[in-house]
Amino acid sequence: MVWDLPRWGNALAGEVGELCNVIKKIDRGDFTLESARAQVAHEAADVLTYLDLLTFYAGVSLEDAAVEKWNEVSRRVGSFIRLKPGLKAMLDARGGGS
Repeated sequence: MVWDLPRWGNALAGEVGELCNVIKKIDRGDFTLESARAQVAHEAADVLTYLDLLTFYAGVSLEDAAVEKWNEVSRRVGSFIRLKPGLKAMLDARGGGS
């Protein structure tokens, strides 16, 4: 089976739901953040993984999009903090990327 964009989107939504479920349990006192930190990290990594897969499938560089969005919001709110493009973007700009 080939996954299309809706499948990747649904998988991402499921992983976000799992992360939110852990956060809900911390909020209601089932366990502390300290005791659930590894689980939060695990679920957050799943979210990031599926987001990366979804954007790759869509032909979007997640890194480039994140840098562009961060800098756009920084300008809008008057922050001096800017992100620089990653190594791949710098190599591509110099003609050395793959």
